[in-house]
Amino acid sequence: MQAVLYVSHGTRYDKGRQEALDFLQSIQPRVKAPLQEICFLEIISPNIEEGIHKLVNKGATSVAVIPVLLLKAGHALSDIPIELEKVQKKYPELTLTYGEPLGVQDRIIDAVEERVREVKKPIDTHTKLLLVGRGSYDSATKRDIGAVADGLKERFGIEDVDIAYLAAAKPSFNEAIEKMDNSTSVVVVPYLWFDGLLIQSMKEKVQFYNQNGGQASLCHHLNDHEIMKQALIDRVHEAFDTPFTGVKPLAGKKIAVAAERNSEAMEEIIRKQNGTPIIRSIQGEKWLHEKEAEVDVQRLIDSSFEWVILTTGIGARALEEASIRIGRQQQYLNKLQQTKLAIRGSKTVKWLKEKGLEPDLLSDDGTMDELIQQLKHEEIKGHRIFLQQYNKDEKELLDNLRALPIELYQSLPYHYISPDNEVLEDLRKLIVSHKLDAVLFTSKTQVQNLFAYAGKELIEPFHHHVLPVAVGQVTADELRHNGVSYLIEPDTPKMGAMIVGLTNHYKEQTLV
Repeated sequence: MQAVLYVSHGTRYDKGRQEALDFLQSIQPRVKAPLQEICFLEIISPNIEEGIHKLVNKGATSVAVIPVLLLKAGHALSDIPIELEKVQKKYPELTLTYGEPLGVQDRIIDAVEERVREVKKPIDTHTKLLLVGRGSYDSATKRDIGAVADGLKERFGIEDVDIAYLAAAKPSFNEAIEKMDNSTSVVVVPYLWFDGLLIQSMKEKVQFYNQNGGQASLCHHLNDHEIMKQALIDRVHEAFDTPFTGVKPLAGKKIAVAAERNSEAMEEIIRKQNGTPIIRSIQGEKWLHEKEAEVDVQRLIDSSFEWVILTTGIGARALEEASIRIGRQQQYLNKLQQTKLAIRGSKTVKWLKEKGLEPDLLSDDGTMDELIQQLKHEEIKGHRIFLQQYNKDEKELLDNLRALPIELYQSLPYHYISPDNEVLEDLRKLIVSHKLDAVLFTSKTQVQNLFAYAGKELIEPFHHHVLPVAVGQVTADELRHNGVSYLIEPDTPKMGAMIVGLTNHYKEQTLV
């Protein structure tokens, strides 16, 4: 017999609990299932297991589990699936299907628009909208709230909608409303489904703001809007045909990504494994030394060099772009064709292949140490070597090269400006408070930036609570250099392989 289990969030606020119950009871006659129950994810009873138990006792053979949630974040990706897996073990003959949260939908933005117009119409240039979400460490939540804000801009024909959050993301609601100009009429728009302590705290803050000269109105939350009812009914009927696939390896895990490039792709892979990605890019901003690179390319073309060492794909491309700006691209590529090439890094190799070039020496493990060892076995005495440096002067690397019987020319076509201290501090706090399960590092620069800011304070949490993951040996060596001895390093220095390595680690843990 088909059954439905609605999983609402849960609140200590009695009115909020009753709102959720009233809403879910009101849609049940419109849902095609003979058995329907309501449970709560946290704080109040019944919980998920108790809800399933009730349905099984009533004769349910198949249960569609419906997350009564606006957005797809940690609860939907991890918390509910973890509970369902426990239930599946207890009732192995029971068929479980699993629905989606409502997500961002045009019709729901229409409902938000109506809530705004209930308190203020028309909206004009003297009115500021402040959209307030619950908040999450998952950066997808910020994108979703941003999409709602974009929808409101379009519907009201306004240029800007401010955004704030009640927890786990910035700016906070308190910070945002305190920055508002008292001469501006503010409409506070809660992107929340049911009443609760968060709504009550917003009411108190708006009241305090108005008592101190502000002009703010608080919209009614979404609650029992007919659009919300139909949207959830549609999710229920979709869920009948969506099998529950079990808990994936990263379920319940909060994974910080320190990278900037490809962070969205990494984020998507983590989310597909039911993990919660937290993007905290600490690579810093890339700064190209265009004029210097142009001079370096001129020198390379017009002078005699026996070797060219290319250390990064970014650097190789930056030098090529410099050759294009000075109108000497083909001469630059011809020079590389005629000169012995010593290469490290998969991105550098990829650039070479695009240009039809082949390396004479290639670092087997992706490190400069390995490349220098190979150079020592070549006949290089008295040779001139053109070195494309990585990011900034590295004393140990340069000392090792200068110890060779060569003449060294150094080119630094780019470097990274240190990241914002606020981002570094946020990541430091997440690590030392053990709020993360792992941190993904995709370059040694990220490791250097973090340890330069936080120092040895990170070693204890990295050894016992938060798992550091390095994209390859260069990044792993930098972690070890800073005192981190236990980490994950994939066999292949690629971002996908790094996440696979992390996933396999957690799979092995479940087997122990």
